[in-house]
Amino acid sequence: MKAAQVSNPGADFQIVEREIPEPGAGHVRIKVQACGVCHSDVLTKDGFWPGIKYPRVPGHEVAGILDEVGASATAASPRVGYLHVNLDDAPWVWMDASGNLIILQGLPPGPHKVLLQLNDANHHPLDQAKVLFVVPGSTEPTTHH
Repeated sequence: MKAAQVSNPGADFQIVEREIPEPGAGHVRIKVQACGVCHSDVLTKDGFWPGIKYPRVPGHEVAGILDEVGASATAASPRVGYLHVNLDDAPWVWMDASGNLIILQGLPPGPHKVLLQLNDANHHPLDQAKVLFVVPGSTEPTTHH
């Protein structure tokens, strides 16, 4: 199979041939039909994630068809989905995530809500959870008199 790989931190992408992996016990193999590359992949390419081993094939936002099932993985669906992250009831999906850190930066002080929604490949929700939190007021040091 062909893959776009980064050999070292900061290196250019290279198109390489790789063996098609066989799924192990409890795993499935997905024949990827489309793949998105997001900001975390740029950070991976540029070497900003500590502990990552290279060569690395970025691209974790995939849509595809399950084409091989490993031993004891027979309960898997033939379709593959992803995680939607929605912030503060916005009418859009803030990000799609899959196996990456979710970093919220620059939020104003006050209460916030994050909706994590697991969706199938057709954007139908399978499960969801809400996370409520409060960003404290000013982070500037205060002087007490």
